[in-house]
Amino acid sequence: MRCLLLVPMEFAEAGQWEAFTRRIRMFRNHPALLAWDEEEGLARGDLRRADLQRIRRILQKEDPHH
Repeated sequence: MRCLLLVPMEFAEAGQWEAFTRRIRMFRNHPALLAWDEEEGLARGDLRRADLQRIRRILQKEDPHH
């Protein structure tokens, strides 16, 4: 079975980094691949490049195997 679990980007867009991190921790042992689709968010201006870099750092720290 394959599964894809989307990361809730509304937390990142709103700057709610604790909620974002908590969601990553909640599912870090789940066999699904955590993913997000944010090229449109960057193009629309919903997400800043610095926020995307912060997301990457959080993912590397909290769930380095996904």
